[in-house]
Amino acid sequence: MELNEFEQSDKLIRAQKKVKELKGFYIHLLVYVLVNLFLMTITITAIMSAGESFTVALFNIGTFSTPFFWGI
Repeated sequence: MELNEFEQSDKLIRAQKKVKELKGFYIHLLVYVLVNLFLMTITITAIMSAGESFTVALFNIGTFSTPFFWGI
């Protein structure tokens, strides 16, 4: 069963819109991950400079507070 020209262009437009939305999602996800990794690195470095070990700094609640609340 062949589609007429209008149905083909409608499907193409919907597919392009879906690809654009998906691309936007992945761009925002990448920004979220990169910014939070940067902030977590700064937090861990600050805690370790105060004399704590890496394990204590990693599992500190402040290390994960920004990604958690931004994620909500």
